Amino acid sequence: MLEMERSNIEKVIDGQEQQSPIIGADRARQVVDATAERQQLRLNDNQRAAIEEILTSRDQIIGLQGGAGTGKTTALSVLREAAEKARYDVRGSRRRRVRAATRREWHSD
Repeated sequence: MLEMERSNIEKVIDGQEQQSPIIGADRARQVVDATAERQQLRLNDNQRAAIEEILTSRDQIIGLQGGAGTGKTTALSVLREAAEKARYDVRGSRRRRVRAATRREWHSD
Protein backbone atom coordinates (compact mmCIF):
# COMPACT_ATOMS: atom_id res chain seq x y z
CA MET A 1 0.00 0.00 0.00
CA LEU A 2 2.82 2.38 0.82
CA GLU A 3 4.42 1.67 -2.55
CA MET A 4 1.12 2.48 -4.29
CA GLU A 5 0.95 5.82 -2.48
CA ARG A 6 4.55 6.62 -3.44
CA SER A 7 3.78 5.76 -7.05
CA ASN A 8 0.71 8.01 -7.02
CA ILE A 9 2.70 10.90 -5.55
CA GLU A 10 5.39 10.45 -8.22
CA LYS A 11 2.74 10.53 -10.96
CA VAL A 12 1.28 13.75 -9.56
CA ILE A 13 4.71 15.40 -9.33
CA ASP A 14 5.81 14.20 -12.77
CA GLY A 15 2.59 15.51 -14.30
CA GLN A 16 2.86 19.05 -12.95
CA GLU A 17 2.81 21.75 -15.65
CA GLN A 18 2.90 19.05 -18.37
CA GLN A 19 -0.50 19.53 -20.05
CA SER A 20 -2.32 22.22 -21.93
CA PRO A 21 -5.18 23.70 -19.90
CA ILE A 22 -8.68 22.48 -20.70
CA ILE A 23 -9.64 26.08 -21.45
CA GLY A 24 -7.77 29.35 -21.30
CA ALA A 25 -7.91 31.58 -18.25
CA ASP A 26 -9.51 34.31 -20.35
CA ARG A 27 -12.59 32.12 -20.97
CA ALA A 28 -12.84 30.20 -17.70
CA ARG A 29 -15.29 32.47 -15.86
CA GLN A 30 -17.58 32.74 -18.88
CA VAL A 31 -17.62 28.97 -19.45
CA VAL A 32 -18.22 28.19 -15.76
CA ASP A 33 -21.07 30.71 -15.47
CA ALA A 34 -22.74 29.55 -18.69
CA THR A 35 -22.46 25.89 -17.72
CA ALA A 36 -23.84 26.47 -14.21
CA GLU A 37 -26.72 28.48 -15.65
CA ARG A 38 -27.51 25.74 -18.18
CA GLN A 39 -27.61 23.22 -15.30
CA GLN A 40 -29.65 25.67 -13.19
CA LEU A 41 -27.03 25.63 -10.44
CA ARG A 42 -25.83 28.41 -8.18
CA LEU A 43 -22.13 28.22 -7.42
CA ASN A 44 -20.53 29.85 -4.42
CA ASP A 45 -17.19 31.64 -4.76
CA ASN A 46 -15.19 28.61 -3.56
CA GLN A 47 -16.85 26.28 -6.05
CA ARG A 48 -16.34 28.73 -8.91
CA ALA A 49 -12.68 29.24 -7.99
CA ALA A 50 -12.03 25.49 -7.76
CA ILE A 51 -13.65 24.81 -11.14
CA GLU A 52 -11.77 27.65 -12.82
CA GLU A 53 -8.47 26.50 -11.31
CA ILE A 54 -8.98 22.94 -12.54
CA LEU A 55 -10.07 24.04 -16.03
CA THR A 56 -7.02 26.28 -16.42
CA SER A 57 -4.47 24.04 -14.72
CA ARG A 58 -1.55 22.58 -16.65
CA ASP A 59 -1.24 19.63 -14.24
CA GLN A 60 -2.00 16.13 -15.47
CA ILE A 61 -3.60 14.98 -12.19
CA ILE A 62 -5.75 17.23 -10.04
CA GLY A 63 -7.59 16.40 -6.82
CA LEU A 64 -10.63 18.07 -5.33
CA GLN A 65 -11.09 17.62 -1.61
CA GLY A 66 -13.68 19.04 0.77
CA GLY A 67 -15.87 18.13 3.67
CA ALA A 68 -19.38 16.73 3.44
CA GLY A 69 -21.89 19.21 2.09
CA THR A 70 -19.34 21.69 0.72
CA GLY A 71 -20.55 21.41 -2.88
CA LYS A 72 -18.00 19.08 -4.46
CA THR A 73 -20.60 17.14 -6.42
CA THR A 74 -22.19 20.34 -7.73
CA ALA A 75 -18.79 21.73 -8.72
CA LEU A 76 -17.83 18.47 -10.43
CA SER A 77 -21.06 18.47 -12.42
CA VAL A 78 -20.19 21.87 -13.89
CA LEU A 79 -16.56 20.86 -14.38
CA ARG A 80 -17.51 17.64 -16.15
CA GLU A 81 -19.81 19.38 -18.64
CA ALA A 82 -17.30 22.14 -19.36
CA ALA A 83 -14.50 19.63 -19.94
CA GLU A 84 -16.65 17.36 -22.11
CA LYS A 85 -17.63 20.32 -24.27
CA ALA A 86 -13.90 20.89 -24.77
CA ARG A 87 -13.72 17.23 -25.95
CA TYR A 88 -12.13 15.79 -22.82
CA ASP A 89 -12.94 12.33 -21.51
CA VAL A 90 -13.76 12.91 -17.84
CA ARG A 91 -13.15 10.21 -15.22
CA GLY A 92 -13.42 10.44 -11.48
CA SER A 93 -12.27 8.49 -8.48
CA ARG A 94 -13.55 8.41 -4.94
CA ARG A 95 -10.61 7.85 -2.65
CA ARG A 96 -12.82 6.29 0.00
CA ARG A 97 -13.86 3.53 -2.41
CA VAL A 98 -10.27 2.90 -3.46
CA ARG A 99 -9.18 2.68 0.16
CA ALA A 100 -12.05 0.32 1.04
CA ALA A 101 -11.26 -1.97 -1.90
CA THR A 102 -7.60 -2.06 -0.96
CA ARG A 103 -8.45 -2.84 2.64
CA ARG A 104 -10.73 -5.72 1.64
CA GLU A 105 -8.02 -7.22 -0.56
CA TRP A 106 -5.48 -6.92 2.21
CA HIS A 107 -7.73 -8.62 4.78
CA SER A 108 -8.66 -11.46 2.45
CA ASP A 109 -5.05 -12.74 2.16
